Parts: sequence; structure tokens; C-alpha cells
Amino acid sequence: FKKIIADQNLTQQLDSIDVLVLDRRALTLLPGLTSQNEIFDRFVANGGHLIILSQDAESWNATPLWDGLHLTATAQHYGELPVKAEAGHDLVTSPNQLAPSDWQDWFFLRSYNKIELSDDFAGEIPIKAEQTNTPLGVTQKIGDGRKTYVDLALCPQLQHIHAGGFRLFGNLLSM
Repeated sequence: FKKIIADQNLTQQLDSIDVLVLDRRALTLLPGLTSQNEIFDRFVANGGHLIILSQDAESWNATPLWDGLHLTATAQHYGELPVKAEAGHDLVTSPNQLAPSDWQDWFFLRSYNKIELSDDFAGEIPIKAEQTNTPLGVTQKIGDGRKTYVDLALCPQLQHIHAGGFRLFGNLLSM
């Protein structure tokens, strides 16, 4: 575990890590991060895994870290919104096999935004809202690394020690 300090040399800090997690609302709270997009892209191309947790739609859409991924804020993704996970995908199977019970009893929300993808999106959509097929998490292999955006409301689950939230987060880190 290493905390990255945004106003210091980002390239140098990323040299010693394999996985970078951009916390929920990072782009709103640290708007200068969007000027580092080339550094994030290089980190991924060189074998890093960039995990972006749910961002505010307005901040994201103004300067997205992933072209072709647009967010629309929603209050319709309540905590028990039924989820459809892609069978066999690493995000839901490795190292933790997620079970239907891992999606139950989520606090407050399932996700903050609707993810809308461009027609030429070349990634994978391992987690969707069951009834609408709205993506809740997307991932793509790029170069030697991977970029993952997860709009699931993981922070409240982790704060309330929700076992499914921890299993999912473990899977994210190990991809």
C-alpha cells in the first residue's frame, strides 16, 4: 500500500506500483488529476492496472480519463438493484467466487451513475444492472496493463464491512 501525492512527481511515484486505485470523487476533489491523463495511460500501457472508482458525472464528463465512457448521475440504482455478473470473468471469480448473496443487503445505493459507452468500446462489461443491461463496471486490457472503471457504490459497503463488497474489491485488486 502506498499513498500517491497528487502534487508531486506522479510518474516517479507510479514506477514502484502495480495497481493504482483512484478513489471515489477523486476528479472532483483533485481536478488537476485530469491533466495527468497521459501519465495514467503510460502506467496502464506499461503493465499497471488503473482502477477508477465511481466519479461525479459532471467532473468526469468535462475531462474523462477514458474516452468513450460517459456518465449520467442517477438515483435509480438503489441498493438492491438486481445485478447480472458475467460468468467466468475474473472480476467475479478470482480470487473470490462471488455468490448471489454478495449482492444482497447493499447499503444505500448500488451505483451512482449510469455508464454509457461509445459504439466502438472494445472492453468487457463484467457487471450490469440485470433489467436494463446498464454497465456497472467495465474493464479493458490496454498494452500490457488494464484499465477498470467501477461505478458500484463500494465505499459504503466497505465502510459497513459488507463481505461481498470486500470480496469484489479483492478481485479488483488482483485482476
